[in-house]
Amino acid sequence: MQHKDDASNSNHSTLETHFRLLREDLLAPYRYAVKEFRSKQTQWTTKPQLHDVQVYSNASLVGMRAGNAGTEYLIKFDNIEGHAMNVHWINSKLLMFNSLLCISPDGFSTLFWVVVSTRRVKELHDEGIIGVRSVDGLEVKFERGIEYIMFESTSAFF
Repeated sequence: MQHKDDASNSNHSTLETHFRLLREDLLAPYRYAVKEFRSKQTQWTTKPQLHDVQVYSNASLVGMRAGNAGTEYLIKFDNIEGHAMNVHWINSKLLMFNSLLCISPDGFSTLFWVVVSTRRVKELHDEGIIGVRSVDGLEVKFERGIEYIMFESTSAFF
């Protein structure tokens, strides 16, 4: 017969294992994308062939506004075809609310983690603009005039 403490430890161990597996499923595509980007030692000018990752280039800060969860940064981007208009945003699962994005201004020597906080289809279609916010209050230092590259995992949504 199992003791109460043994069952508690077993439950904790099971939860810990599932947490670590889910975290790896979430972060692995980003890790591989950053590794691939760094190995090329250059910025991509054409569509990169990365499994489970969508790349958005020429991202830049175009504004900020107060959101429900703090400061929201408005990011304008070109999708991998050079236009944000090539995606049918109404039905697309790209850039969904709370999707995790990895953004970098310098070839991923520095990177920021943000989540999509605003996804207005008209803004996406017409201008390629989304609202993002920092993850759990982590500091994000977006600057105007800096070009960023963004990665989004297409294999999982948490």
